Amino acid sequence: MSDSLPGDQAVRLDLPDLLADIRRPGAYGLDGTFWCYAAYLNGYHEGSGRTALAGFREWLAEELGHGTNLIWEALALRLVLPAVDASRFRSLTADEDAAVVTGLFTLLGQFRESRTSSDHTRTYRSTRIAPAREVTND
Repeated sequence: MSDSLPGDQAVRLDLPDLLADIRRPGAYGLDGTFWCYAAYLNGYHEGSGRTALAGFREWLAEELGHGTNLIWEALALRLVLPAVDASRFRSLTADEDAAVVTGLFTLLGQFRESRTSSDHTRTYRSTRIAPAREVTND
């Protein structure tokens, strides 16, 4: 006998569908900050058996040209806002946060596009993202 209740069905969102879904304001209880998106995406990655973001950190390090020892959050921040200290990704200003969130979704889109699976291996094409303009608190 199954442990599931009648009508229970596992609903699996593919990463592109999920990304479109979570960008909506307030979706999934997310507050729209980079930190909140990062936490959610890490949980989704773990729940997918570590396949949803497989290779993302390595791809970001390749795009940046260094940082293979860093977490993907710090790499994304360095790519989008190079002048901001990556160790403060949990305490960004509102303007910095908005720029990094936009950049994160751009990077995730570029990462997905760079993955090729025609030969069942993952390869990456560099698609260097232009850093966001410097954010000031004026």
